[in-house]
Amino acid sequence: MRELGEAPQALAQAGEPRFGSFRGGLPRMDFGAIPKGKLWQLLHKKRWAYGAIADENVFVGAAIVSLGYAASALFFVLDRKAKTMLVDRSLLGPGSAVTFTDEGSGLRGAKFEIGRTRMLIGDEGVTIDVAGDPPSYALFRARSTGAAPIAAVVPIEGGFANATEKRLFGGGGEVVAAGKRFVLDDASYAVDHTHGYLSRHTSWRWALGMGRASSGERVAFNLVEGFVGEAECGVWIDDELFGLGEGIFEYDAEKPESAWRIRSKCGAVDLRFSPSALHREEKDLVVIRSHFVQPAGDFEGTIDLGQRRVTFSGIPGVTEHQDVLW
Repeated sequence: MRELGEAPQALAQAGEPRFGSFRGGLPRMDFGAIPKGKLWQLLHKKRWAYGAIADENVFVGAAIVSLGYAASALFFVLDRKAKTMLVDRSLLGPGSAVTFTDEGSGLRGAKFEIGRTRMLIGDEGVTIDVAGDPPSYALFRARSTGAAPIAAVVPIEGGFANATEKRLFGGGGEVVAAGKRFVLDDASYAVDHTHGYLSRHTSWRWALGMGRASSGERVAFNLVEGFVGEAECGVWIDDELFGLGEGIFEYDAEKPESAWRIRSKCGAVDLRFSPSALHREEKDLVVIRSHFVQPAGDFEGTIDLGQRRVTFSGIPGVTEHQDVLW
């Protein structure tokens, strides 16, 4: 398995980012002074938080994104038994609609507010209140599982650098969507915090799953192809984290609702993903153009860790293809 370093005490030292792939949470995502002008920084600085909640009945995906000059958010609720989206919302607002808090490892969060819609995603959990008829909301309180986060700091061609941290929790709460109420007693929660100065054109494919192996162990994985690449790829078995190689994604771009196959360059991962429903965004706002699909559904397959093979099926999660000019 790929070795992971220990997380640095500061994101940058003497003006130089501490690049690497790490076991453990990052300090404050602050690169300090960077050798770029203020206008360049405004156009290239991006930050987001993504939260996913899953149990046997429901999967919730939510994101808050700062583009610097604008902000966006998404929220969807998948009824896993019915295989239908109960809520699927995308929102766009001014840059002032989003704020981030960052006091270091385990103390990060993001807030999006516009009109009567309010969203909070962070290490403490999720609070979402989305206006509509009927309105939808999610309230989830995270509790630690003891699993170390995986984190990465990487240089960005055409940008400067990017820092990302993926963290796992258990927890409980409730979700109300389309008149249905789900009580979550023992759900899984994953949160992604990312902050960087990125290239104007950025593209990646991503997969996140979390559930139980056939042997009963907790299993979760984060795989990406492109962008940060191998540095953020890993799998958790119970509370133990293992580094993985970069993801390899095969799917029909014209039919992202059809089956996906995900492997890893290290040869350890062989997964099949069956979408139940699809979140899609196509934007062309002159200065911002994006193609974004995020199917939600179930994974099955194997992950080999040395002589040990972890097998599973019916694990909830998402895949994603993001191609954006921002």
